[in-house]
Amino acid sequence: MPDSLTLETLRRAVAGSAAAFRCVTEYQPAGGPGDKVFPPTYEGGKYATEKRYVPGREGPVDCVLLDSVQSQANRMELALLDAWEAGRIELPVIVVDFTNDRLEKRLRVTSLDAPHRIADAILRDSYDGNGKGRVLFRQSERGKRLDMVDLRNATPLLEMCPTALVFGMWDSTGPKGGLGAKFQRALVSEIVGHDATAGVKTSSRIDPAQIVLGAGPLFRRQDGRWTPFPDDAVREGNPEKDGKVKLLLYGKVKKKDVWHEVPVLKTSSGKPTVDPSKAERRENPAPQLRLYHRTGNDEWINAGDFPTSTSDAARPSISNHGNVTPTIDVRKDSNGNPVREHVPAMFLRDNRDFVVYREHETPSCIGGFTISKAVQTTTMSLPALRRLHFPVDAGGRPASETERKKQDDINGAGRTALAALGLCAATLARESGCDLRSRCQLVATTPFEWEFLDKPGESEHARYALSGNEAIKLLNDAVADLRKHVSGAWPKNPIELTPSDELLELVVRSQKLAAAGKGETAVEE
Repeated sequence: MPDSLTLETLRRAVAGSAAAFRCVTEYQPAGGPGDKVFPPTYEGGKYATEKRYVPGREGPVDCVLLDSVQSQANRMELALLDAWEAGRIELPVIVVDFTNDRLEKRLRVTSLDAPHRIADAILRDSYDGNGKGRVLFRQSERGKRLDMVDLRNATPLLEMCPTALVFGMWDSTGPKGGLGAKFQRALVSEIVGHDATAGVKTSSRIDPAQIVLGAGPLFRRQDGRWTPFPDDAVREGNPEKDGKVKLLLYGKVKKKDVWHEVPVLKTSSGKPTVDPSKAERRENPAPQLRLYHRTGNDEWINAGDFPTSTSDAARPSISNHGNVTPTIDVRKDSNGNPVREHVPAMFLRDNRDFVVYREHETPSCIGGFTISKAVQTTTMSLPALRRLHFPVDAGGRPASETERKKQDDINGAGRTALAALGLCAATLARESGCDLRSRCQLVATTPFEWEFLDKPGESEHARYALSGNEAIKLLNDAVADLRKHVSGAWPKNPIELTPSDELLELVVRSQKLAAAGKGETAVEE
């Protein structure tokens, strides 16, 4: 039966020589054992697969990464953000408010969801009023304190962004660039699937309107919508001069626009058109369409020779109309080309004969995996916390024994508060469920228990149970103890920033381009 983790137990663990707190949880897919799970895909549609040694198993085991260390850190920070916004915990947080009438979508970015935490460029390029007008955060009085942080002086981070000390930080966007302060992750977590067997994924769709491929091609109008009418399409060229124009197809190929060149036709009233259905037509000797020429030349083109685009960018399915042929999904590279896996030659025994399989290549599928189980391993490093110091006066060392004792107490209280913060983040994230992404929901099959890795060589470790409410109480108690040593520590009120004019303009432009689907170069068909 695991014990309850108290503040005194945590304080002694941080102050001693113990290695870590560890929580190992096993999961099964929500659909039950044997149901398929879909890991995250990386560049080129690849999954992160590898072989690992697993306790109790002989030889390495095929594994697949279901949730990375970075992703787990983000989930834990978002769990803290939810608790902070709900008023369940007190936590120093920096907030950038993008409230502005020019924005189509209003934003609020905090140090808990910014990718680089307090060192993120969004915070760097925002104004910190602080009662003194418009000053960029890193140039403000409190922002400049970050330029001097290191393991021996982590006080500014403890006061403004303690999560940077728990989840790690590299101040690579600050004044020192790549030489900026680095803090390792004290809390790491990942989820791995064991005995991973790759599968396939299919896709198909039946259109109730029975729209077929030949109903295209589709073109793009000036307002960005699709149209089957060529005369309404965005075009390039001078029909009066060249007798031909380029029409913009609705879709894109490899993220680039595609143009379709056609001759200009003449209507029965003598006007130019690129729509064969509107052109003057004759049936003898064969169906023909009249070409448009400003000089009045009488030329015709066989109706069957009028160029019709067969590009993927012109298919009705680009606009989500029409049937989708049942297919097996395959991985594609950054250019949209299918990725093929190399299969070496094999010699296999079939009954009494040897069968030779020739060396060949096959499309690489992206069909998820079946696994025997998933394992989440979360570790809080206590040595990483012990390296952190929080001097009240960063300008010098304590002069007397009394001052040294006081500084040791402050360091201990600060480290304990960070340990409680990490345990709280991990516990709240676990309790929020393990729905990682579409078709990758996991359900815990073992309890959430923390092992205390104390003395080397121990075969049995002390175990502690910690619920979300207990973790919040532990954090609040640790913060209250820190404030006894340092008045005003762990500020309750957030640091509020506003985006600089330049940063706001980038966001405004980006939102407009995203809404219009623009910003990419074009290629000809």
